[in-house]
Order: sequence, then structure tokens, then C-alpha cells
Amino acid sequence: KPSPQANSPKFTDRTRNRQRKKEVTHRTCAAPVGLNNDLSSAEAYAGTFALAKPDGGIDQNKHADRGPDKLGLFGTYELVEWMPLADLCSWQIGGPARYSVEVKDEETLLAVMRYAKEQDLDVIVVGKGSNCLFDDRGFDGLVIVNKIMFVEELEGDLAGCFRVGGGMPFDRFGWHTARKNYSGLEFATGIPGTVGGAVYMNAGANGQEAWRCLESVEYVTQDGERRELRK
Repeated sequence: KPSPQANSPKFTDRTRNRQRKKEVTHRTCAAPVGLNNDLSSAEAYAGTFALAKPDGGIDQNKHADRGPDKLGLFGTYELVEWMPLADLCSWQIGGPARYSVEVKDEETLLAVMRYAKEQDLDVIVVGKGSNCLFDDRGFDGLVIVNKIMFVEELEGDLAGCFRVGGGMPFDRFGWHTARKNYSGLEFATGIPGTVGGAVYMNAGANGQEAWRCLESVEYVTQDGERRELRK
């Protein structure tokens, strides 16, 4: 929604948006991350997919392409003011966001969601921004950029399941599972979004859809609480 403040910057074209880059400001915030629950109003940060291996075997490589777990420095995060939304989507369209922040782990996400509630800020969550069109007037709220990227291959009773960060590129995840001889996500190759976006919109192609192999979704509510949905 447009900013109600008269002195908030507004732009009408991409050229002026880019000119605004030099005026982008940063500030570091610290928030407690100790725990103090509907998916449509929450940020999905991880999903578990159950896939089939044609030969019936189980690959014993437990972890693959897993990113760092604690890049959020236990709740310390950086808010960027007046970041052009054009920088966050593939169409390169959109005015400035009042605040934006990258989250790279669950603890930071919890802290950011609590901060947004305390400050009464509207929240938008984006991944790669490949399916987003933003208003040139900007957004008077907080934009969370999901960079939670990891892949865990589970074992034991959950063999054949992968737990994946919501910020992981969906096509990269599909390629990874296919390379390990699992079937079910071959269609993900070429889809330019994230795992979180694929789950939210039930991405699909060539007669296949994400829900068919999705087992559960872990997410954070607007109150900054952890929850999980199972199929």
C-alpha cells in the first residue's frame, strides 16, 4: 500500500527507482529470539518432501548443499530503508519499501516477525521475486527476503524424505534430487522460484505438482511462533 507520509519517497519509473539506490540506508537491530499459531498469513521457512527412488535403494549421504545455519547471528539483523522493490523482482518494477530485510535462518525470521508485530508493520515475503509485480508507489511496510537455504536428506523411518529451506531455489532442489536418483520433482527444473514459493502456489509443470510429494510445511506466524502443517 502507498505510504501515507507526505515526505516518503515515491517513484513513477524504473530509472528514478535506480537513482534512489544511493539513498538507501541500513541499520542493525537486535531482538530476543527465545520463544515467548494459518499458512496464508505466515512465512514458510522449510518443507519436507517424500520422494521415490526407482531402484528401491537408499542413498546414505545425509546432507547435501546445506547452507550455514546461523547467519542471522542469533536475532541480530539488518533493516534496509527505502530499498527499491524493483531490485527484488525479475521484472525490475516497483517503488521503495519502507523497510526490507534478508533472513538466512529460522531464528532471525522469528525475531523479524516479532519486530513487525511490535511496530504494527504490514509484511510481504518474497523469494526470488520471479512472479511479483510491485506498485511504483512502493510499500509502506516490511519486506522479508527469504534466504533460508539448506537441504537435509533424512534417514531411518524418514528415508527418502528431504527437509529443505524455503529460500532454496526450486529448480536447484529438483536437480539435486534427480542427480541422487529420486523421482517426483523432475518438473522443478526450469521453474524460476523458491521452495517456499512453490509450496505456497503449488507449482507444477508437465502434469506434476508440488503437493504430490510434499509431506509437511514448517512456518512462522505473524506472532513469531513456530508451527507445522502435515499432509
